[in-house]
Amino acid sequence: MDVNEGISWAVWTTVLCLVCATAAWLWFYAPAGSGTAPSSPAKPASDSTRSTQRGVHLSQVNEDNGDTDIDIIAIHGLDAKSPDTWTWRDQRNPNGVNWLAEPELLPKEVGKARIFTCDWPADLLQPSDLVPKHDGEIVTLLIDGINRELLAKNKTRDRPILFIASCLGGIILMRALTTAADHECATSCYCLRKATRGIIFLATPFRGTSFQEVAHWADPGLTAWALIRDRKVSKLLDSVKGSTFDLEALVRKFTRVCQHPNRPFLVFNFYELGMTSLWRKIFPWLPTLFFKGKPLVGRSSATLDIVLEPLPLDRTHGLMNKFGSRNCEDYKKVAWKIKEFIGKIREGTPLAQADACYRVKFSLQGMPTSNNFVPRPSDITDIEKSLLPSHQKEQGCNVFVLHGLGGIGKTQLAVNFARQYQAAFSAIFWLDGTSEDSLKQSFASCAKRIPKDQIPENIRSPKTGNEVDLNDIVEHVQEWLAKDGNVDWLLIFDNVDLDYTQGEIPGAYDIRKYYLRSDHGAVLITSRLSKLAQLGESKRIKPADLDLSKKIFEKWYRKELMMDDDAKELLDSKLGGLPLALAQAAAYIGEADIPIAKYIDLYEKQWDKLLQNTDSDLLDYGNRSVWTTWMISFNAIETKDKNAGNLLRLWAFLDNREMWHSLLQAAKNDQEQWPKWLCDIACNEVKFLNIATLLLRYSMIETRESEQSSYSMHPVVHRWISHIQNDAGKRVFLRLAVMLIGFSVPYRTTKNYWVLQRRLLPHAERCLWWIGKLEGGECNIEDITIVHATHSLGDLYLDQGRLQEAETMYQRALEGREKALGPDHTSTLDTVNNLGLLYSDQGRLKEAETMYQRALEGKEKALGPDHTSTL
Repeated sequence: MDVNEGISWAVWTTVLCLVCATAAWLWFYAPAGSGTAPSSPAKPASDSTRSTQRGVHLSQVNEDNGDTDIDIIAIHGLDAKSPDTWTWRDQRNPNGVNWLAEPELLPKEVGKARIFTCDWPADLLQPSDLVPKHDGEIVTLLIDGINRELLAKNKTRDRPILFIASCLGGIILMRALTTAADHECATSCYCLRKATRGIIFLATPFRGTSFQEVAHWADPGLTAWALIRDRKVSKLLDSVKGSTFDLEALVRKFTRVCQHPNRPFLVFNFYELGMTSLWRKIFPWLPTLFFKGKPLVGRSSATLDIVLEPLPLDRTHGLMNKFGSRNCEDYKKVAWKIKEFIGKIREGTPLAQADACYRVKFSLQGMPTSNNFVPRPSDITDIEKSLLPSHQKEQGCNVFVLHGLGGIGKTQLAVNFARQYQAAFSAIFWLDGTSEDSLKQSFASCAKRIPKDQIPENIRSPKTGNEVDLNDIVEHVQEWLAKDGNVDWLLIFDNVDLDYTQGEIPGAYDIRKYYLRSDHGAVLITSRLSKLAQLGESKRIKPADLDLSKKIFEKWYRKELMMDDDAKELLDSKLGGLPLALAQAAAYIGEADIPIAKYIDLYEKQWDKLLQNTDSDLLDYGNRSVWTTWMISFNAIETKDKNAGNLLRLWAFLDNREMWHSLLQAAKNDQEQWPKWLCDIACNEVKFLNIATLLLRYSMIETRESEQSSYSMHPVVHRWISHIQNDAGKRVFLRLAVMLIGFSVPYRTTKNYWVLQRRLLPHAERCLWWIGKLEGGECNIEDITIVHATHSLGDLYLDQGRLQEAETMYQRALEGREKALGPDHTSTLDTVNNLGLLYSDQGRLKEAETMYQRALEGKEKALGPDHTSTL
C-alpha cells in the first residue's frame, strides 16, 4: 500500500466511524428520548434542559386529594428524560400524550395512587469536564433521591411503591434494590427495600441487547462523535451490550431478593415484537429487502425466569414506554397488569395482612429517650443485620444482646434502634429488666396496648378494684406474641443485670422463659452480663473513640469544644470515652461555666465530691450518675466472691491498664505478711481466672487483646472503686499495692529483667501518686515492710532512667531504714550506696562522694574491710 492509499484508507475509516456514530446516536437517542411515533422525527434534547446530569429528581404527574395509599414511580432508560420519554406524539397528537399524567389514562386506572416520574443521570454523552458516573454511583444517587424526595416525606416510610422501569432503568433499579438488601443497616436502603411491592419491566435487557452485534464498530464511532461534541461516552452503555458475568450475577441476586420469604414483591415483564435495523437508520434510501431487522431487546433478554408468561407489545423498542390512547391494545395490556398489581398490593400478602392485624401503635412509654443521643453507626449495624425482619431467620426467635460496662450507652443504642426502625416492626414493647417484678409490671403495660379482642379484656384493661395476677397477664401477652401470624414484633429487655445463676439474688430471673415460647419475632437485650451473649448474636459495646467522645460531649455542653491538650486529656485519659461520664462532665462544666482545665483539677483533687453530687444526675440516664451506676454490679460480685471484691479494691491502687496473675506472685513468699485472700489467689491461678471470669461477666473489666490472660479496667470505673472505700480501707490496699510492686522488681541479674520492669513501671507510678495523695507525700517510715518495698521502687525508677522519682523513693526508704534499723544497718547502707549511684548519674559528684564515703565506712565497720559487699 502506497502513501496515498494509506491516507485514503484513513479518511474512509474516519468517515465510516462518524457515520456509525451518527447511526448509533440515532438508534439510542431517538427511541428512548424523542417520545415520538415512528413517523415523527427525533427531537434532540438540549443540554440546558438536562436536569439529570448530577442527581435524581422525582416529579408527581397526577393530581391527588391527599387520600392516597400507593406510590407509582416510573424510571426511564438510557439517554432519556421526563416527560418526553413517556409521551406519544403523532399527527393527531402533535403536542403529545403522556399516558402517566393524562387523567383519562393511567391516573384513572389506579385511583388513589400517586404517580411520579424519576429522572436520573442517563445521558449517553456526558460533559467532558465531569467524571463519567459508573453504575454504583448512579445506584447510590437513586436510593438517596427516592428516600429524600419521597420516603422521608411519607408519614410511614414503608408506604408501598410500584415501579415501572423502562429499558436500562430496570437494570439500575435492580442494582438499587439488591444494594438496598445488602445494606439495610442504612435507613434509606431499608426504607426502599421494604417499600417496594412490585415492578413492571418494559423491555429491560436482562441479557443484553442486539447492539452487541455491532458494538465492535459502533463503539469507536460513538467515541469519535463524543469527541467532536466535546463529550464523553457514558459507561452505562456497557450495560446494554451482551450478557456479561456481572449482569447474570445481578439477575440471580435480584431473583433471590424479590422472592424473599418475608418481603417478596411482584414482578412482570413486557417484551417487544417490533423490529429494529441499525443499517436502515444509516442508509434509509435502500430497499427494505436489503436489511433484516430484529427486536433490540427480544423475549429471551427481556424476560426473567421467574416470570412464566411475559406479554409481548406489538411495537419497536423506542415505543415500549409510550401510549397514545385507551384504545391502544398494548396500553390495555400494560394498564391491566398495573391495575392487577395495585389490587394485590392493596390487598396485601398474607404476612402483610397479619402484620396489619397485629400492628400496635409505636409508643415511647417506658423508654428513657434522649434528645442528646449521638448516632454510633458502627455499633448499631450488627443489631440491624440481625433483627430487621428482612434479615431474620425463617424459624426461631432472633435474639441480639448488647453487653458492656454500665454507662457505656447500651440503653440509648436500643432506644435509637427502636425509634429509627419503628415502621419495620408490627409492635415494639420496652421492658424494664432491672428485676423480675419490674419486668412483669412492664408486661402489664404492654397488655394495655394490644388491639382489642386479641387478649381477654379483663387482662388488657382490668377494671378498678379487680386484682389481676401479673403472672396471668404475662401468660396472655406471651400467647399473643406466639400466634402464627404475629411474627414481626420486637421485645427490648433493658438492664438485665442480675445473674440468677449466682445464688439467691433478690429480683434475679431467667430471661429465656419470657420469650422462648415464640418461634419467631425479635428480642433485643441490654445487659452488663457478658454471659448473656450465649443467648444469640451479640456485641460488646466499647468506649467511644476521641471523635465520638467529642460529639457526645458537645451535645451536653451545648457548644463547640476546642480540642486543645486539656480537652484531649479530659475526653481520653480521664473519662475514657464513657458516654455517661462524658455527659455528666459536659453538663457540669456547662452549668458551672468553668474551663476544662479547672474541671480536670477538680477531677484530680475532689473526684468523689464532684461525681457523688446528686445535682449532677442526668434525667436522660434515669437520674443515674457515675457514682451510682456500678454499685449493683459491685455488690453482686462481692456477694458471689468476696475475694473478687478485694482484688478490685487492690487494683484501684495499681494501674488500670494491665493486670495479670504473675503480678501477684510476690504474695507467695513470706505469706505471713500478706492477707490470706491474696495468698490464695497468688498461689492458685485457677482462682485468679475464675475471679477474672466473674468480673468479665459483669463487664467490670475487659480482656486485653494484646496480651493473653491479661486484663484492663476502664479509667472511670478504676477511679470509682478507689473512692467507694473509706480512708482506712484505702491505706490498707495502698500498702498491699506498694508491697506487690516493690517486691516484684527483678534484680539486674535476672534474664530480660527490663521487660518486667517496663510492665511494673505504670503500677509504680500509680502507687507513688496515691502515696502523695493519702500520706501527703510521706512514707510510713515505721512500717519496715513498706520501707523495703519503697527501696525496690527506687531501684526500678533508677534502672528506667527516672532519676527524680528514684531519688524520692530512696530518700523515703533511707529515712525509714534509719529510723527502724539504724544508720549503720547494712540495708540502710544499701540505700545510701544507691543514692550515691543516682547522684553520680545526675552529675552531682560531691553529693555522690559523700554517699559513697558513708556507705564504705559503714560497711567496713559492720562487715569488715575485706567483705565482698565492702569491696
